Amino acid sequence: MSLDDERVRFYLRHAEQIEAWAALRVDVAEAVHAWLARLAEPLEGIASEAGPDVRTFARTDDDTTYPKLFLRREHWPMKDGSPTVAIGLEWQRTKTTFRGGSLPYVGVRASKGEPVGAALRASEAFSQLRRARRDKSSDWWAAWAEVPCPDGFPDARDAARDALVSAIRSAWQAYAPLVDAALRGAPRG
Repeated sequence: MSLDDERVRFYLRHAEQIEAWAALRVDVAEAVHAWLARLAEPLEGIASEAGPDVRTFARTDDDTTYPKLFLRREHWPMKDGSPTVAIGLEWQRTKTTFRGGSLPYVGVRASKGEPVGAALRASEAFSQLRRARRDKSSDWWAAWAEVPCPDGFPDARDAARDALVSAIRSAWQAYAPLVDAALRGAPRG
């Protein structure tokens, strides 16, 4: 790379504007966060459809790095005020913009260090379903997948909302019975 490279020269000629535009990412992420947090209302609808023992769990307050909107059964375990297993939506507050790999994700949040998380990962039925759905796994998530943004967001925000709600509903319908089975077999910790 040298000062004669056209990309370097372009940046140097337009650095102030480029940096000003890049700084908008912070504001965009906050606007997306506020919009995602409003999905708590349709999540309540899914909970009431799913049964009388299904509850929502939301953490979208200002000091939360990873806001979340979850579904859980009333008897699923909690630890320190948070569910040890839940199904739903999470995003990274300061980075989720629906662009460039910064997408919200849906799945089963269950740490592999918790008994239910270990039981889920040991379940062949769960593993088969996760693979069939093409969901990923991580230390904190037994199964998860990013939810792509429909073209035209934010003008297509209704389509984006519908895609996210549908992904949460689908994950619940697919995984809740396997969470129940894992809890029946997992030691209580």
